[in-house]
Amino acid sequence: MAASSPIFRAILDRFSSSEIALTKVDDVAMLELVRFIYTGQCSIDRDNVVSVLRASRRFKIPFVAEQCTNYLDRHCGGFNNFFSPANVLVAYKMAATYGCPKLREESRKFAISHFWEVAETKAFRELTSLELNRLISSESLKTARSRDPDLEHLFYNAILNWLVHAPTSRIPIMTSRVMKFVQFSNLKIGVLNNLVSKEMAIVLEKSIRDRVEEAIRTKSNLLPRRSSSMKQLSSFKVYVDHPPAPESKMRCLITREEEKRM
Repeated sequence: MAASSPIFRAILDRFSSSEIALTKVDDVAMLELVRFIYTGQCSIDRDNVVSVLRASRRFKIPFVAEQCTNYLDRHCGGFNNFFSPANVLVAYKMAATYGCPKLREESRKFAISHFWEVAETKAFRELTSLELNRLISSESLKTARSRDPDLEHLFYNAILNWLVHAPTSRIPIMTSRVMKFVQFSNLKIGVLNNLVSKEMAIVLEKSIRDRVEEAIRTKSNLLPRRSSSMKQLSSFKVYVDHPPAPESKMRCLITREEEKRM
């Protein structure tokens, strides 16, 4: 065993006992490593490939680790039936860590196609900024949001939840980097006004605030114009607080009434 793994060598050099307890390693995975060390063969299948991969990386047995990654890449298409919103980001991160490009791409596609469920998981909030960007920059996700303002609102909330999950380290640095993917022009004007009225920390950043205000101006210009009666009603308070100019009809009417009495 010492000849097959530098980690096993260090353990055996350190301990002289005939029995050594190894913690945080799967029993099945350990059995396959021992089998490989003594016979040159091991059994890798769908049920044990992840645990064997982790164990072989931990104990630095590169040949077994390579066989595991090759197995994952060859069979990643079949794993789509086993992905779920709850576990797909675990597979995504594992594929990146252990160098399984095909599995990584398949898990990314699944995460994007199920983005609204995935965004509610703890694993989503724990993504690094780079991992998050690889998901939210998807063109297919952008197209889906452009067709439904409610999806854009969910998208904004997902990114906001990611930011506030670690506010001290993320909000000052990452806000503009991740919020640039939000299409504020797709949001309903009521949602935009709510962002401004709440004066949320995200909106208060100038680059984001400018985009929100521009979206509000654009949306406001597209709203139906109010009728003249509504305009008169809305300006009534202004008239009371600020008397009209002398040339107004109301002023002229009052002047004529005064002249009659004179």
